[in-house]
Amino acid sequence: MFIVTFYSFKGGVGRTMALVNAGIELARSGQRVLMVDFDLEAPGLDTFDLGRPLKASPGMVDYVTDYLKTGKAPDVSNFIYRSPFQQTEKGGLWIMPSGKQDSFYQARFNSIDWKELYEKRDGFLLFENLKAQWKQYLNLDYVLVDSRTGHTDTSGICTRQLPDAVMMFFFPNEQNRRGLQQIVEQVRKETNIRNKKISLNFVMSNVPDLDDEDQILEASVRTMKETLVHGEIDAMIHHYNSLALLNQTIFVSERPRSRLAQEYRELVRIIRSQNTEDRETVLKFLSTLRREPAQGKRAMSVTLIEEQLEQIRAKHADDAEVLKSLAKLRGDQHKFDEATIILEQAGALQPKDPGLLVLRAEMYFIKKETDRATADLIQFLDLGGASYFELSRAVRMLVSLNPNLASHVIGSHALKSLSISEQTEIAYELLSPSIDLSVPEAIFRALEVDAKENANDSSAVRHRLSLCLIAQSRFREAAAYIASERPDPSTLKIHEAFNYAIAEWGMTGIPPKDLFARVIECAVNPSPQESANFSQCLAIAHWVCGDFARASMYLDEARKKMNARPKHEFTAWRFVAVPSDQFINDLDAMEQMFRGEKVTPVIFSNRIVAQKTG
Repeated sequence: MFIVTFYSFKGGVGRTMALVNAGIELARSGQRVLMVDFDLEAPGLDTFDLGRPLKASPGMVDYVTDYLKTGKAPDVSNFIYRSPFQQTEKGGLWIMPSGKQDSFYQARFNSIDWKELYEKRDGFLLFENLKAQWKQYLNLDYVLVDSRTGHTDTSGICTRQLPDAVMMFFFPNEQNRRGLQQIVEQVRKETNIRNKKISLNFVMSNVPDLDDEDQILEASVRTMKETLVHGEIDAMIHHYNSLALLNQTIFVSERPRSRLAQEYRELVRIIRSQNTEDRETVLKFLSTLRREPAQGKRAMSVTLIEEQLEQIRAKHADDAEVLKSLAKLRGDQHKFDEATIILEQAGALQPKDPGLLVLRAEMYFIKKETDRATADLIQFLDLGGASYFELSRAVRMLVSLNPNLASHVIGSHALKSLSISEQTEIAYELLSPSIDLSVPEAIFRALEVDAKENANDSSAVRHRLSLCLIAQSRFREAAAYIASERPDPSTLKIHEAFNYAIAEWGMTGIPPKDLFARVIECAVNPSPQESANFSQCLAIAHWVCGDFARASMYLDEARKKMNARPKHEFTAWRFVAVPSDQFINDLDAMEQMFRGEKVTPVIFSNRIVAQKTG
């Protein structure tokens, strides 16, 4: 439960209007919200159309006077009513009014001696009990307290005892600056004495929307910052010229596109950003810090960020999703020990979360705790529900730990839970010189059966399987997957022509010029965005067809592309994916072949053996 007091030293700044709009917006977003009218001398919440009970409802004044009569904290449920204005599946809106508005209200209010309440009647404990009852009775997310203006006996309750945050509304003039200065100093002193964190937020309100050519507003704001804020103004609400204000229109619901509604929503964003119990906001906060760390540092100091992260970890110790997000952030900071501990805590809550297992395995992997990383990855493969990206990460780690572990991917629940096209991509990623190619072949063979009913899937599987077979120098089998008999080159797509040409070259020992000519024909005006592998294939095709100048040009192009963006790349020299340095080595070998040296693609080195066993 996060308690926010809306306070202003002077009236006329739209404080109560802002509170109501903020409360409605919070309830609309699924939060459980209580509005408390603590402006006991001039109550205003009941003047808004928020729905009222048929009978006048008792409220804060009645709660305190009942306590003074009995010496016992009353049951808060008798002083709160639910508003029908904004109900959602999870959220809702409740109101604790100032008190029963009858002819005796003023007498009841005047009978309260606030000084005596605190000094002799345990008033502090009364309001601590009230907070506890709010939480227990309604399981609230937010309490918004409308405080009286000026320096009063009740202002300390509203600005120092009750709240976790105070929204200080002010018009930027000297009267407001002097009035607020004392309250701000008291709140900051309270923070130090009681070690209670109270966030102060400064909202410049009812600001005229005029040109400040004489820099009057600028000078006033600068003075306010120097003496009160010690930083930037948190929010601004402009003067709004509309008679709708006379009707106390709730802008976030009735005029949601208006500038005023947008400014009220910004208030809500500020409030929620400080509440480390607000799950949705916490997840957004952690995501923002990971995605745009500089933005987070601009919004608050590093010290404050770290304090919030510690609070988040403590307050969401039973929320695996929040812990997982926090662990990702700690991992980004290279705080791998802390990230691992947090993930172990989250794992105890959700031991069968695929994403969590992969993330934890990644932390173990980085820390070189190979046994733990392997155990998490094997367990991950046994689970369904993984995404393609999670499985892709898991497979890469598994192979890095031990290439022989790749066999665990075959038939795993994690693989089977993906679509056929995603499974095909995973198997394609396993085309690597360090992996036994029988592993991706087994996956392709199984997918070949599953993909029969879908022409696109079937074609993709057969294409990738032919690559796998070529990589194993099994050229006849590969050619059969491309075409049942030698095709007319003009009927082939560029990848079909190239792969069949390589397979035939492997079978006969002679590169077929007509097929490589088809590759060149299909590659008229290639895009500069094509991969290094594409340029590599064109280099081979032009060399076979006798155009050595273009072969050399495309070879240089492939080298430039790989140097510009180093990455794992599929190489036509081996028909597997290799690191960038190995790809460059393959290009160097191709250059030797182009010069007439006795060098041939690696896939042909075992051609004779494969043909005999095939």
